Amino acid sequence: MTDIEQVPAQTHEEDEGPISVRQILKENWILARCVVFLILMLFVPLIIAWKLNLFLVANN
Repeated sequence: MTDIEQVPAQTHEEDEGPISVRQILKENWILARCVVFLILMLFVPLIIAWKLNLFLVANN
């Protein structure tokens, strides 16, 4: 048989508390940029339409 060392599974449940969204976004910059892009894509057109009165209002 070969000499293969068994490495115990590393679990961080004992060492760390719950993981926050801020911590996830700090470690994953692609996800952070996707969240910023999503927010901009939702709110920038809404603000532009609000400022320029481009909303389609029924019965007006």
